[in-house]
Amino acid sequence: MSNITNSWWPERHRPKTIDDFVGNEDFINKVKHWIETEDVPNLILYSEKSGTGKTSICKILSSALDSDVLYINASSENSIDTVRDKITTFASSVGFNKWKICHLDEFSYFSPNAQSALLNIIETTSKTTRFFLTGNYIEKFLPAIVSRCTPFRIQSPPIKIVCSNLARILKEEGVKFEPATIVKVVNQYYPDQRSMLNYCQANSITGELVYSTENIVVNDYCTKILDELKNIGDVKTTFNSIRQIIADSKVRQFDDLFRYLFDKLEEFVPDGKRAGIILHIAEFQSKSGLVLDKEIQVAAMFINILRDLKS
Repeated sequence: MSNITNSWWPERHRPKTIDDFVGNEDFINKVKHWIETEDVPNLILYSEKSGTGKTSICKILSSALDSDVLYINASSENSIDTVRDKITTFASSVGFNKWKICHLDEFSYFSPNAQSALLNIIETTSKTTRFFLTGNYIEKFLPAIVSRCTPFRIQSPPIKIVCSNLARILKEEGVKFEPATIVKVVNQYYPDQRSMLNYCQANSITGELVYSTENIVVNDYCTKILDELKNIGDVKTTFNSIRQIIADSKVRQFDDLFRYLFDKLEEFVPDGKRAGIILHIAEFQSKSGLVLDKEIQVAAMFINILRDLKS
């Protein structure tokens, strides 16, 4: 395709209608009902993992309903100024369609002050505006926000269905594959269907999907960082290596890294130091939603971790 955006498989194959969406059947039926009645509540869509379809559902609903849409990625715009300058103006203005939909993606990163400022807007504009909030961590949403919305945990479909969907996409792309290869890719990345498509696109350039654990490791920056921590030498050298790994990965959101380090503590932290390392991870995880440049936060966390490991 000539469209640059559509050259990326996850975007090219993003479901356009609810019939295209691969997910939990009960929830799909609810979405169909909202579309049929042309009415929808304020929504919170959350799941602990990325790539499960939260944003896709919001786009499907926004497209199917008679609506004007404001989309904000809260990982980069999450301050009270965003609420005042963009959201309030949009929600309180006269719309051209029946609904105005304010889609706040990655809402887990919205600051507490910004969330508090949003409360009154949700209530006072309820006749014309609906808020779609998506995120991986609903515990970061203020209880008052949750009480004003209808929350749904987006559950991933069974692996068998995901395998069938991935096989269908590969056939559409003209890529040859073995069924066993599909199963390996799905098992590696489940439930993150976006990562599955990223892997398949990167490893099928010859027209045939090739699965290799070496390719998985090369693309897994968390694994590389763990190797550095397990073989820690000079603090400055190790820190510089970790910074380079992060820079090369081009990752800008680090929730998966926080969880990965916590799960792998026993592999790189001696017994007597684990409590301190957990506190460092927890501290910087809680702060990451309050800053724009999260890479600086992660760099500061590793300074603390490396100092503790070498002390």
